[in-house]
Amino acid sequence: MSIMIPKITTLGGGIEIIHVIPLETEIDRAVRPFEVEGGFKANKAYILTAAVPLGTETIEEAQHYLNETRRRLEAQGITVEVVETNTVSILDIISKVSRIVKKEQEKGNIVYVNMSAGGPFVSVGTALASMVQGARLYYVRAAGLSLTERERSVHGNAIVTEPQIHFLENFNIQLPDKRGQLLLVELYKREEMRTSEVLNFLHEKGIEGFEDDPEKLRRNEKIGMLMRLNKGISGKLEDAGYILKEKRGRQNIYKITDSGKYVACASGLVENARSISYN
Repeated sequence: MSIMIPKITTLGGGIEIIHVIPLETEIDRAVRPFEVEGGFKANKAYILTAAVPLGTETIEEAQHYLNETRRRLEAQGITVEVVETNTVSILDIISKVSRIVKKEQEKGNIVYVNMSAGGPFVSVGTALASMVQGARLYYVRAAGLSLTERERSVHGNAIVTEPQIHFLENFNIQLPDKRGQLLLVELYKREEMRTSEVLNFLHEKGIEGFEDDPEKLRRNEKIGMLMRLNKGISGKLEDAGYILKEKRGRQNIYKITDSGKYVACASGLVENARSISYN
């Protein structure tokens, strides 16, 4: 971890600087790094926020934090896009942050992610998604907490004067290969799939080694395809603890685990995530 006063300038050559800011009850932590001399520059900022507050704040208070953050960012010439996010679902936080980072990086843009403008729960999901996707993750240190309604209205829960930015070093969190990611995301949508459904899905996606229609294969050809599935895709996911396989009649049934759901959402391929229900 490093601590520094931000002195980041815009880059030329058509590359854009993007910031992703999951937001709850903060303002200063989202905007002060852009307002100070020599601070952050950005072409665009995504604000991830809940349409209806799920904490202790009222709808009016939550809307104020969003509106004030947006106003101050736009005053710095930053384009703002608001993304509705279920901030009590860690999977939705992970999926939304991952999807945005993946999309912008594929355009060749540089992506920074602010993990300090939401509560602890939001920060965890934000950090996980950022590290998986290889974004530049940072935390804005506050000078103190807001003690009055006036201070909360102006600053949010924390007051930031001259911002210190903590850049966090990314852990190397390795996703499965693209084939494994696609299967995990499909399992996330369906919860479980039979072997025949898995083979048909991989065939429809045009995955290498599964180009032939499994319904039209001879027995020995289908056995070869099943071996490629078990050794190249499903076996690796099972060994990693992302899926479970059980025998049901003459077919295997593949089910996604809770760990697999996290990985599916972190892939950046899930648009809207569901909460995990623990029994």
